[in-house]
Amino acid sequence: MAHIRKGKLKGGKKPRLIVKTPDMTLELVDVYEGGEDTFEKNARFLYRMLAQRDETINISHKRMPLFKNHCKFIKTRPYKYWYLIIVDDVMAGSVYISKQNEIGLFIYYALKGQGIGRTALQKLLSVHIERPLYANINPANVNSINFFTRHGFKYYKVLYNHRGQVIQNTYELI
Repeated sequence: MAHIRKGKLKGGKKPRLIVKTPDMTLELVDVYEGGEDTFEKNARFLYRMLAQRDETINISHKRMPLFKNHCKFIKTRPYKYWYLIIVDDVMAGSVYISKQNEIGLFIYYALKGQGIGRTALQKLLSVHIERPLYANINPANVNSINFFTRHGFKYYKVLYNHRGQVIQNTYELI
């Protein structure tokens, strides 16, 4: 069973959301916490995560942006909540809830299959209880579809492009 507690960031800032299990200590840390040095480090990690994403299963972008444009995007605060997933003091991924209650969860490829995504999603859902939440998934991304349906998300709707091709399935958690 996981032990959940709130910890403090350095300098007594916003609390971190922490889950301790026998296998790991997982923290959800606000992307925007810290100063300019922290922003640079977080932005570089998020950029590396973006570069790892398979363009054949992406729905949000088709080409990798320049780093400076990625930093500008981060500074617009595009999501309602955006966290870095820290496991045993190592950046392992990110998770967000958009302003439209869409959830995005990304784990660094080398760390997949260790229960990090499951633990991060469970923590996020326990803290942010507003519903419904939506997961927009490329139909080719079978792993993501299976992950979200295992965690209670149900098929909700489909989005087609101008040629009638399915480009996104949406799953809903009520």
